[in-house]
Amino acid sequence: MKKIIYILVAILILTISFEPVKNLYYENKRVQNEQFIIDYLEKNNHNYFEVKKLPKKARPDLKYYHDFLMTRDLSTNEIPSDRILDAIEEKNAKLNSLSYFDRQTEINWTERGPNEQGGRTRAIMLDANFANNGRVWAAGVSGGLWYNDNIDSQTNPWTKISDFWDNLEITTVASDPNDANTIYVGSGEKVGSAGIGLGMWKTTDGGSTWSQLTSTTGYRFMGDMIVRDESGTSAVYIGTGRALHEGQYDGINGLWKSTDGGATWTEMLGEISENSNHEVADIELDADNRLWVGTRTNTFGDGGGAIYYSDDGIVFNRANTGILGTFDRVFIETYPGDSNILVAMMENASTGYITSMLKTTDRGQTWTPLTVPNDEIGNPLGDYQGSMAYWGSLGIDPNNPDVIYAGAFTIFKSTDSGVTWTKINEWVQGSNLPYVHADQHNIIFIDSNKILFTNDGGVFLTTDGGGSFSHRNTGFNTTQFYSTAIHPTSEYILGGTQDNGSWKLPNPGIQVGTEVTGGDGAYVHIDQTDPSYQFTSYVYNQVYRSTNGGNSFSLYHNLTDGGAPAGFFINPSVIDDTNKAFYSTWSTTQILREKNYTALSAHDWLDIPLGSGASAYRVSPHTSGVLFVGTAGGRIFKITDAHTDSYTYEDISPSDSNGYVSSIDVGVDDNQILFTQSNYGIESVYETVSGGGSNAWTKAEGDLPDMPVRWGLYNRNNFNQVALATEVGVWVSDDISESEPVWYPSNDGLANVRVDMLAMNSNGYMSAGTHGRGMYTSPGFTSTAPLNAAFSLDKTSGQFPIDISFLDRSTGSPTSWSWDFGDGNSSSEQSPTHTYTSAGSYSVSLTVSDGNNSDTLVKNNSIFVTSVQDTLWTDGFEECFGDSYPLNGRNNYQWTWRDQNSDNDGPGCYPESLNPGFDLAYDEDKGFGFGNAATTGTIWDDWFISPEIWLRPNVDNLLKFYANGFNAEYPESFDVMLSPSGGSLVSDFTVTLANVVDSDAVWNEYSYDLTPWAGQKVRVAIHHKSEAKYYEFYDLFIVTAGQLSDQGAPTAPSGIQIEPAKIYEDTDGDGAVSEGDTWTDSDTSVAIYWNRNGEPDLASYNVYASQTDGFTADSSTLLGQGTLGAIDINIPV
Repeated sequence: MKKIIYILVAILILTISFEPVKNLYYENKRVQNEQFIIDYLEKNNHNYFEVKKLPKKARPDLKYYHDFLMTRDLSTNEIPSDRILDAIEEKNAKLNSLSYFDRQTEINWTERGPNEQGGRTRAIMLDANFANNGRVWAAGVSGGLWYNDNIDSQTNPWTKISDFWDNLEITTVASDPNDANTIYVGSGEKVGSAGIGLGMWKTTDGGSTWSQLTSTTGYRFMGDMIVRDESGTSAVYIGTGRALHEGQYDGINGLWKSTDGGATWTEMLGEISENSNHEVADIELDADNRLWVGTRTNTFGDGGGAIYYSDDGIVFNRANTGILGTFDRVFIETYPGDSNILVAMMENASTGYITSMLKTTDRGQTWTPLTVPNDEIGNPLGDYQGSMAYWGSLGIDPNNPDVIYAGAFTIFKSTDSGVTWTKINEWVQGSNLPYVHADQHNIIFIDSNKILFTNDGGVFLTTDGGGSFSHRNTGFNTTQFYSTAIHPTSEYILGGTQDNGSWKLPNPGIQVGTEVTGGDGAYVHIDQTDPSYQFTSYVYNQVYRSTNGGNSFSLYHNLTDGGAPAGFFINPSVIDDTNKAFYSTWSTTQILREKNYTALSAHDWLDIPLGSGASAYRVSPHTSGVLFVGTAGGRIFKITDAHTDSYTYEDISPSDSNGYVSSIDVGVDDNQILFTQSNYGIESVYETVSGGGSNAWTKAEGDLPDMPVRWGLYNRNNFNQVALATEVGVWVSDDISESEPVWYPSNDGLANVRVDMLAMNSNGYMSAGTHGRGMYTSPGFTSTAPLNAAFSLDKTSGQFPIDISFLDRSTGSPTSWSWDFGDGNSSSEQSPTHTYTSAGSYSVSLTVSDGNNSDTLVKNNSIFVTSVQDTLWTDGFEECFGDSYPLNGRNNYQWTWRDQNSDNDGPGCYPESLNPGFDLAYDEDKGFGFGNAATTGTIWDDWFISPEIWLRPNVDNLLKFYANGFNAEYPESFDVMLSPSGGSLVSDFTVTLANVVDSDAVWNEYSYDLTPWAGQKVRVAIHHKSEAKYYEFYDLFIVTAGQLSDQGAPTAPSGIQIEPAKIYEDTDGDGAVSEGDTWTDSDTSVAIYWNRNGEPDLASYNVYASQTDGFTADSSTLLGQGTLGAIDINIPV
């Protein structure tokens, strides 16, 4: 009976997941995420220089597109802002826990300023008891609520209410007319959003204590608020909106009313259309308590340009202004001396400019047009770009209805009821008009002469009706920083802000500081070896340089990609202060480089297949020219000699990271690397102590709340300890080498504020750039860690002789170390390297002492050394087709040929009999070679790419092969390349294992360590690239991997079912094996062994897996097949 024997032992995966499946799965997710990023940025790829010409409301929010990519949950592509509430709750629980008081690490922060530079301020109010206490309330849109009890004094500082509210994005404030001690504040800014809101807070004791109104947490964006006395009942009215925030819509539109102190709410204006409420821009009360409401266009395109009024707070009527046109945002101001008088200002829906100003003297029955004020070049209210959706303010003198103030970019005043206007300020210092910061947002009157104006620079006061102005920002530290840098030897710090330029704070303590460059301030740098070189940046790749220690800055470069900006809006960059090189993000395949920033040198690019734009950088403090790069898609690259033309790079990413890499730091050496990811819903912190690679990283998030992590730094005196910049301040861990690190908030002196960046100099002195509360500094980590022995290993298995490096991670300042390597050898070095020379399982111990106390740690059976390795894959080309010139060889064999120069002159398989005078094969009969091109003048550019190779997880994996150039007179050049993703395109080969020049005429062995990619499906390739004068032949490619012992461990892992081997026979006797035949039990016996990783030894059976239950063992679920050393892997995608 004819039979075909298939050794088919079905391994049903029930509870175990195979590492290669996982790695392929994660790689596919990463590639999909990278494509999402590319598509998203292409979709929103607006030329910044064109965008600046658009009205602000019509501009794509470029920074928040960037923030969306940074923080979105990758599984939903949404920003789950509610999780911040959970994070704050976890933070509060931590602060009240017993373990918090036993923590070993703390960072104490000192506020630095800038002390007279406020951030964007929309909310301002005179206290109801102002006549008695002189108190003014104000809030930064991301800096929280403040009060000032002597607004007359420019030097009187503001006092913050709390740095630890759940949300500091305050946009509106109102007091109760029936109870002066009751005040409400609302949060969330719709346009130019500094941050999403979380509803309202309330005080009933004049501001001493506050509570959040839980009924309002769904109100994300609050435009205005007022409290109205309705026959002794205090009715709270709030105008809420819906907006695009970090790439997605959030919030609820409407005019909401509460008559029970904010416990419950009712929408009052009703739907415009299905699920579409009005959005409220302005709420005012006239002298007779009539409620006036101005609307703006909602996100559905409805309801803008309307004025409503109500006398009973229930029925609202629309006022007929009598003007034609389509309008958006409406500003209203009532005159407190006469309820008949109101002024309105209307934003044109098409242009974004104020095109209509109106006044009524009969309580809205009729309206008279006023003149719209223009600046000297014809811009309405100085609005040069049609941005009334973002800025705008309106006020009437409380004692004279003919005196009107209106603001946009600058401020205008009319003394004849809007017939003529005068511009009363400039937005730059040194002009013939008083200086007031640009972008006006609110006006409140103390009296006819004393008036407070709020804008993007905080609070300004005039005491003479606009004849002169002075800031009222002392202590009102609400600036929004993106970045920070610190001087190597002093407390001088530098930082870039949103809308308020880049600042230097050169002296200790809180201070005024100096704005050194204007506009948006992005990344900043200070050379740590020569601090006379300092850098600030504007958006994208516009960079400024100082060569005199920050005394002055000038434009260094402003580079575009064919006229369009390249990189990110707030563009990551780094300087290599040793080699004087500057690097910044350019594209998904390039990093911009300035080779010598001490001069105006020519720039060039590092060509690297990043997959997505570079999002984080770290220059090695240990090895000159080593640059670590993280990407927006979760990859980590190590670039060697980055400052030279002969740079090389390798992908050292974990197998499962695919988020936005927000920072990288380097520990005790280049093998210890920390990186953070800023997206919700993923692992935020990774560390390696062995240089990285697909399975060489550990996850160090531990019990950290699910929140964006924007930066991470090691403690330079204890590399177990790490500080993180998060959405809820700074967090630290005593020991990230633990399997589940514990994290604590470390905000002593800081706030519940988003921290964008941390910086540290060689002395451990730190700075923090917060997005809403300015910059802070700290002397650094304060550690009370006890003496505890701790260590890490760079590898745990391999074939002897094997070198293993041990990294001391002990705490408590030990002064001596005693190592026992378990094989009879020892060391007293702090972090030794030891060579194991025989097979076995070894326990390692470390004893540390500080001279008074000692501590010992033993890691049992932590190292496994074998005398042999399993062969995972080999190819000697004996089955390769083509006995002569091999054009057919590339089409009939499992390797792939890529003919990059299209010369159709490729490799082939040659038997030794073809030319007995040459030893064409190293092993057996055939070798594989690139033929003589001297006669054709070919410049080789050919890639010979292997099949997919499954590397064994968690053990060492080695590649070796043999090559022969045959003629020492004509050296041949080739690269040995690796595709860590397993892709077969040339662009997939991101790792260069070696650049080889073969000048010998003999077969030589070439060997490379593939351990960093253990558990991954990879491919190797030969890139033959020289001007060939002769030949280069290759033979016997072998990949091997370590095991526990020569015999293996006899226990199968949990969840694996083994069935008998089967054969497929000619059971119907027709002389052929066909569909009518059946499987029967074979009479063969199969020996099954398992190694310590829960992995089969791949001998004499097939391995199957599926992502669903109840699958059929067939080709679609086949993982591997064959006998030891001959594995064909087909993992389903």
